Amino acid sequence: MFSSQSYLDKKTGQDGFGRRAYLKQLVTEYQTTSNLTSKKELLANLSNFSYDPINFDKLKALRVPVLFVHCLSEEDWDVVELAAAGLCNVSADKSCAQLIDSAGGTPELKRLLSSSREAVVLAALTTLYYMAFDGQLLKSIADPEVMACVDEFATCKNPRLKNVAAVFLDHFPLRSKPQPVT
Repeated sequence: MFSSQSYLDKKTGQDGFGRRAYLKQLVTEYQTTSNLTSKKELLANLSNFSYDPINFDKLKALRVPVLFVHCLSEEDWDVVELAAAGLCNVSADKSCAQLIDSAGGTPELKRLLSSSREAVVLAALTTLYYMAFDGQLLKSIADPEVMACVDEFATCKNPRLKNVAAVFLDHFPLRSKPQPVT
């Protein structure tokens, strides 16, 4: 559910612990803990907070999208999945998309399109889709390799993956397909 600032102010109270401070605490705990279970819980919390656009500015200020990008190369696939979900949540914001790309997220997301985990592939594909709306990022995202994956997903049996691929192709059609002659 999306929140408004007035709702958050009422809920937190005048002297309450602010959202930015709480998010900063989550980031700090993630960076300082060595316990994998704790890291996953903290990453899940950050990913959940990234669902609401009211948090985008706070998350960008704390460089949470960059943290998510760094997590994409972790060996633990649960961590990768949580980070991919977090990126998917913030990627519709243009400045978040640019931050993801500048942190090296685009090649990492492309790599994840071949994951055996459906949730990871869906999050990676959806993130790339949202990022492609930034005209500056479109060319690097909608390259022949990615578009071949999208084309393949569009014909697969998995309805979730097929639907995301269809939406992707509706907005960014394959350039390699011949156009009908009229």
